Amino acid sequence: MKKIILITALLLFSAKSFAQDKYCWVNGDNFHDFKVAINKDCKTGDLLWVVTNGHSLDEFTLEQTMGQYCDFESEIIVRKRNNG
Repeated sequence: MKKIILITALLLFSAKSFAQDKYCWVNGDNFHDFKVAINKDCKTGDLLWVVTNGHSLDEFTLEQTMGQYCDFESEIIVRKRNNG
């Protein structure tokens, strides 16, 4: 059973219009993987989608990712699903 956790959150300084929001998809096994991918591929204001590679995120990883990259004026959704 493949488990995926998605984190949906706007990064700092969200775009003026939702229609103009751009998505940044990153994946990895841990916070370090996410951090490297976010710094490489994402821009401030992107809607961030973090997908684990079949691993569950622990509280530390979840808190670190949201704390460093999320704009708390926007909704944060954490979802676990079966992708099998």
